[in-house]
This record gives sequence, C-alpha cells and structure tokens, in this order.
Amino acid sequence: MKTIRNIFILFIISIQIIIAQTGSVTGNITVNNSTEKLANVNVKILELSWGTVSDSQGKYYLNDIPGGNYTIQFFHIGYKVEAEKINLSNSENIKLNVELLQSPISLGEAKIISSRSDKIIREVPLPIEVISQSTIEKSIKYSPSDLMGVEPGITTIKDSPWGTAINIRGLSKQNIVYLLDGNRIETATNIAGGLSLIDMSDIRSIEIVKGGLSSLYGTGATGGVVNITTSKPSNSDQFFLYGSISSGFSSVNSGSVNNLLLNTGGSKWVLKINGTLRSAGDSETPNGILANSGFNDKSISTTFGFTPSENISLKIDYQNFYAWDVGIPGGSPFPKLATVSYPQTSREMKSGIINFKNLFSTFTNTSIKYYHQLIKREVELIPNANVIISPRADHITDGILLKSDFVVSNNNHLIFGLDAWQREYIGERIKKIKSLNKVIVDKPVPNSKFKSVGMFVQNEIHIFDKKLKLTFGGRYDFINISNEETNNPNYILNNETKIIPPKDENASYPESDETNKSFSGSVGILYSFLDDVHLTFNSAYTFRSPSLEERYQFIDLGGVKYFGNPNLEPERGLFFDLGLRVWKENISFMVNVFVNSFNNLVIDEIVISDSIYKKQNVGKAQLYGFDTKLEYNFYQNYVIYTSAAFVRGKEIDSDFDLPEIPPFNGRLGITFPIKNYVNVDFSSTIYATQNNVAPNETETSGYTIFDLAINSLPINLGAIKLKVFAGVENIFNKTYKNHLSTYRGVSLVEPGRNIYAKVKVVF
Repeated sequence: MKTIRNIFILFIISIQIIIAQTGSVTGNITVNNSTEKLANVNVKILELSWGTVSDSQGKYYLNDIPGGNYTIQFFHIGYKVEAEKINLSNSENIKLNVELLQSPISLGEAKIISSRSDKIIREVPLPIEVISQSTIEKSIKYSPSDLMGVEPGITTIKDSPWGTAINIRGLSKQNIVYLLDGNRIETATNIAGGLSLIDMSDIRSIEIVKGGLSSLYGTGATGGVVNITTSKPSNSDQFFLYGSISSGFSSVNSGSVNNLLLNTGGSKWVLKINGTLRSAGDSETPNGILANSGFNDKSISTTFGFTPSENISLKIDYQNFYAWDVGIPGGSPFPKLATVSYPQTSREMKSGIINFKNLFSTFTNTSIKYYHQLIKREVELIPNANVIISPRADHITDGILLKSDFVVSNNNHLIFGLDAWQREYIGERIKKIKSLNKVIVDKPVPNSKFKSVGMFVQNEIHIFDKKLKLTFGGRYDFINISNEETNNPNYILNNETKIIPPKDENASYPESDETNKSFSGSVGILYSFLDDVHLTFNSAYTFRSPSLEERYQFIDLGGVKYFGNPNLEPERGLFFDLGLRVWKENISFMVNVFVNSFNNLVIDEIVISDSIYKKQNVGKAQLYGFDTKLEYNFYQNYVIYTSAAFVRGKEIDSDFDLPEIPPFNGRLGITFPIKNYVNVDFSSTIYATQNNVAPNETETSGYTIFDLAINSLPINLGAIKLKVFAGVENIFNKTYKNHLSTYRGVSLVEPGRNIYAKVKVVF
C-alpha cells in the first residue's frame, strides 16, 4: 500500500510540474491597415491541434503551452489565412499581434469540425461545403435545408415551405447523418421537418460532407454528414456584454422573424441567451395561393461555459424549439384532398461537454460529452369533415461521446474515441370516424429502440515536408435493434366499447431483438504539388443498419401506403472521390468526381399497385457524377461565381434508374460593391429536365430562376452598429416544380416572387 501511495504522489507531482512549466501566447487581431478589432477569429496551434477564438475585442489567449517550436494559424471567413512561427520557452509569455487581409472569395479558410478535429477546408481531403454565419445572416430562409440547397451536389427536398430536408449526391433521408453541435438528430423521415426544428438565427456554421464517412460517424453516414453548429461566446480577460436585435419580413407569405441575442461573461465564464419568434401565412405561387402552407414557431437557447483552470472547460447547452399550426401541403402518404398539419411539434435538447486540454504533452485535447434530445411530433390529417387521423410520437435520443487527440509527433496526429447513442420511439395513431362514433387505434411504428456503440480511430500522417497528407480511419460498431410486439389495428372503440380486431399480417410485427456488427474504414490523400494547388482522393467502406421506420413502419393515411420490412439486410457501400482544388489569390476552384456503389441499398418498391410501397433491398446500385465550383475576383472586389452538379443513380441488375435523383443543376452569379455602402449579389439557379426517372416516377421540366440580394456595410451609430439586408427571390415569378419534393400526386409549384428585408442592430 505504501508503494502505491508513493507512486500516486509522484504522479500528481509530475502533472503539476508539467502544467507549471508552460508558457502562453496572447495578442490582438485587427483588419489590415485599420484599427477594427476582429472577433471570432479561429486561432490554432497546428502541432498541438488545439486553439481558441478571439473575443469581441479581437483579443486571443493561448495558455498552458509546453515549450517548443510552433506554428500558430489564424483564420476567419472572408479573410486570408495567416500563419506565424514562434519559439516558446517554458514559462515564457509571448505577445503576438496579427493583421488579417480581407478576401472577397473563399480560400479554404472556413473552420470545420466534421473531421473530428478543428481544421480548415484546405487541410482536409474530404469533399465538403461550409456555409458561414455571414451567409446565414444575410438570408431570410426558413430552414438550413434552403441554404444548403444552393451548394453544388446538394438539393433541397420540400413537403412545405417549413418542412424541408436535403439530398446529397442522390442520397437522402436515412443515408445522411444529421448533427446539431455534434449531437445526432434522430426522427421520422417520411415527412420532412427534422432540420426545420432548428433556430436559423442561432446557427454559426453548417458543414456538409459529401460522401461516405461511416468510419467516423457510424451507421447512416453512407451518403454524407451534415453538422450544424450554434453560436458560442468566447472568454475575455474582462467582463463583457454584447448582443443583437434583428427583425425581418417576407412578402411571399407575409412572414416575419424577430430575434434577440445576448452574450456576457468574463475570464472564467460565459453565457449566451438567444430567442426567436417566427410566423408566416400561406405562400403565394405564380398559380395562386398554396393553401395550408403557413406556420408559427418560437425557440430559446442558452449556453453556459465555465473555465475553472487553464486546461479544463465545461459547456452546458439547452435548446427548446416549439412550432404550432404548421401546414403540410405536401407528402405522398396523404390523400390528395386532405388537410394536413402539425398542430404542435417540438424539439428539446440538453447537452454538456467537458474538455481537458494539454494535461500531458501528447494528449492535447480530451473531451467527454453527453446529450439528451426529445422530438415530439403530432400530425393532424383531415381527409373529410367526418374523419380525423392523428399520428403522434416521441423520438428520444441519448448519446455519449468520448474523444481524445494524441500527437505522436509534429507529423503524426491520432484521434480515437467511443461513440454510443440510443434512439427510442414511442407512438400511436388515432383515427376518429365521427358519424359512426368509432375510434381506431394502431401504431405506425412499434415502440422500439435502436442502440449503437462504436469505437473509432483516425490517423493523419504528414510526409515529404508536409506536402503529402495521408489519413487512415476505421470504426467498429455494435448495433442492437429491438421492438415490442405490435398488432395492427391495436384496438377499436365502437360506441365506446373496446374491441380487439383480427390483426393485419402485413402491418403487424412480433417482438424481436436483432444485432448487427460492422467495420467501416476510410483512406484520404491530400497532395500539395504547389502551395495553392491540391489534389485529393478519398475512399471509404461504409455501413448502414436499416432504421426503425424502414424495418417496422405502417403508414396508411388514406393515400399511398408504406410498409416496413423487418427482413432488410444492412447496406454496405464503397465510395471513391477524386478532387482538384486551386486556392489562388483571385481564383478559388474545386472539382470532384465520385462513384458510390452499394449492396442492399434500401428503397421504396411498389408492391401490388402503384399506391402500396414496401421497403426492399436493391441487389446492387451505383451513383456517380461530379460537382464543381468556381469564384473569380476579376476586378477589385467584383467576383463572378458559378457551380454545377450532376448525379446518375442506377440499379445494376435491372438497369433501372434509382428514384429521387436530382437533375443536372448549377448556379451563375456576380457580386460587387457600390462604393462603400452596399454589396450586391445577382444570381441565377438552373435545373435541367429530369427524364432519367425510376419506374412510376414522374418526369419534371427544367427551369431557371433569378435572385437579387443587397446588404449594407455595417453603419456605425456610436455604441451600436446597424446592418440592413434586402432582396428579391424568383424575380420573374417563375412557375417551377422541385423534382425531389414529395407532393402527393398533384403538381404543386414552388413559391413565387418574394421580396424580403431584414434589419439587425448590434450593440
């Protein structure tokens, strides 16, 4: 016992010595040739793979750094990346001030965390798009999907102006992992709307990985990953209080949005409070009013951060989003003439994360996170005055993530972790037939659970003087799916007398418990054959275990019927992507070609008639195509930009086209300033005709729409700054239909001309 005690004391003393013998780097970050302080600049020590963010006064603090030679990188959207080399002695404090140069084009400076570590785009081989906070601020979109849909390779799917989702290179729904601050969003997918339960005013950035990433995120990430991060305040050396008030209006639906944000804190603590209220009436289309398309929602979110010491920090988040009277004009499960809405739907999330920084010289960052999320969905469907159908469900997700960064050497960075989560579904459907005084109760999905435990590791190696970066990743998952016995109909109340009817064999499921085990792997290569020209290559072996809905669902709302299939096999995929990137001072260019092959891809397949679908595995399927983007600063701050994307999906054995594949599409636009007052953005969005469709899928015509956006430069009014944003969407009121929108058998067109304006006061 005495020996163990002495070893423990020596261990504690060693840690204290390691922590004591450290230095720091601090400084101010300003805009080049001005005194303007630059907040929210990402500051990173490349050799240690951790860093900080500048505060509201442009100050940054890097503390508890072991002595050594380091490269400190400074990056911010809209500014050129700056890197400074330092030689830090133990206990030395270095003052390093930096000026950043503005850039009207993107130069790979956007920070991403989807690679499980803080990096910038130009440092990773993944095909990825990032939507910045400044882009979000300028828009008045209703969901993240609307913003993502303008990026190459990404297409928006709509059931309504409020309820939206996305398609990435031909894959959507369960083939995409959706994350909010790194926490999974797990909910039903037959009606779009999971992403609509996120406050747009609270988003800092949106990252979209295009392609398989199961090696980091496990089941579901066969088509891509979307990671939405919310805004977080940064610590400062003195007390601070700042915030903003904004208000916006849209003409197409008389929509309004109002937001209040407050940030406060000091050297040891920070607090954010954010609240938003939105409402909208029915949208106008070139063909008239789109009935039942209005909505109301409100949200509040808070973040509290506490830093008890230089190397330990704690953050606690709470988010509550509530929507009511949300119209759903689309959705294929519904009868053509039915009125469908969300009387109420909500999302509540609680999460906490503890970070341990640089306790040892090799373990630079270790974090432990827990989150709990509850999504409540209530649908009301009225096919006629005599019938009301009310499906409702709770989608409960709990997760824990343990991750650690291990710096083997300056040229070798290892990430490993444990990722465990569980989704629980509890729901029922009630059908009331008033004239018969009859109530039918059944379950659209049995009460069930989906559990996943995965261990992952990723190793990044730099060779040839860091011109070549190799990334190897692997993950092993243990998945358990279980459900209660469910007989449909569950029971019937006939004049308040309870009756247990004979079960429908196609819609009933026995109690079951199934286990899937899988391995996923990936290889990434980034080769800088010139400082500003990079080649990338990605290959991934992916895995997806079918979801609860795919296994067990029973949707019968008087329209198209959907049945699950408990005998589905897991999907397995092989993904390849080859890319070229150019980061010149006046030109930014990216192009990627890809092939995504699957065994046992899950699709809805027609059985019996064109109104009855059942989930089936496709023997072999393949999706292939390209996406590209170009920005050219041809004169001062005048920038031309363009993008294009194409994907084709085929069933290999039958040679049929896969369903829900977007047509060839692209964008062309120009941005330019008018003196020192406003920036103007004029763009066109082009979609070709889609005639490569699956059996019984409807073709859609091509179209072009034009948009105009104007935003003022910040107007200084003493202690406050004023920003004004305005624009016109679909300038010429074009009639068009989105090929991927799941409208129920009728050709509902998208909203028409929309004039919008927003004012933001920053204090």
